[in-house]
Amino acid sequence: MGIDVSTLSRDELERAFLAQQAELNWLRRQVFGQRSERAIPQDPRQATLFEVPAAAPPAGTSVKSYERNARRAPTDVADEKGLRFDPSVPVDEEVILPKEVEGLPAESYEVIGEKVTERLVQLPTQYRVKRTIRKTVKLKTEQTMHTAPAPAAVLERSFADVTLLGG
Repeated sequence: MGIDVSTLSRDELERAFLAQQAELNWLRRQVFGQRSERAIPQDPRQATLFEVPAAAPPAGTSVKSYERNARRAPTDVADEKGLRFDPSVPVDEEVILPKEVEGLPAESYEVIGEKVTERLVQLPTQYRVKRTIRKTVKLKTEQTMHTAPAPAAVLERSFADVTLLGG
C-alpha cells in the first residue's frame, strides 16, 4: 500500500504528501471532532424559543387555532377488551355493590350498569380469571349514582393479579 517514492518527481511527491495530509486531517476530525454538535441552519421564518416578537401581528391577520385532543382519562380498570382467553379458563366472579346501598332493600335502588375488572390469577396447578363486577346503582330517593371503587392493582392497567406476578 505504500508509495515507491524513488520513481516520483518532486511535484508528484508534493501532491501525494498533500493528499496524505488531507486524509490525516479528515481522520482527525472524524475521531476527535464535534460530530454531534452540528450547526443546523435556522429557518428565517421560524422564531427561536426565547425570542420576543418586535410587534403584535397587524389587525385583521387570521391565526389558525388548534384544539388539543382531550386526553383520555386513565381508567381505574383494565377492561378495554377483557382478557383474551378461551372459555376453557375457569372464571371466579365476585359482585360488589357500592357501600352506599349496603343494607338497603333492593326496591330502594336501581342497578343501571356495571363495570367489570378481570385479572389473571395463578394457582399452583392452574390459571384462573378473577372477574370483579362492580354494579353502578342509582338511589331512587336521592337520584344519585354510585359505583364501588375498583380493586387495587399491582401494576396500573395490568391484567395480572398479585399471584401471577409474585409466583
